[in-house]
Amino acid sequence: TAGTFVNVPGSLVQVSVGNAGIVWGVNASGQIYTFSNNNWTPIAGSLDEIWASFDGAVWGVNNQDSLYRWNGSNFVLVGAGTAVTQVIVGNSTNVWATNATSGAVYSWF
Repeated sequence: TAGTFVNVPGSLVQVSVGNAGIVWGVNASGQIYTFSNNNWTPIAGSLDEIWASFDGAVWGVNNQDSLYRWNGSNFVLVGAGTAVTQVIVGNSTNVWATNATSGAVYSWF
């Protein structure tokens, strides 16, 4: 049967679903949120994009093209000096990133 979309209160520009139904999101100001138990919880930091995987890995990119990884309590800078504009996460050991301006491709294995 076909499902239906239900509007969830909040205002985000990007979301990604991680493990155990935890949803990560970023609003237009770069503020980070998680959604669980029908509640949005703010997370310290600022990202333009966020990507979560089934094994709990969460990565993101900020507006200075810096790459960050969630360590379970906060986002930490990864690969200082590596400019990336997008990150895609297969799992915690299979992460790919690109730079839309230069065309560079990076992998984390």
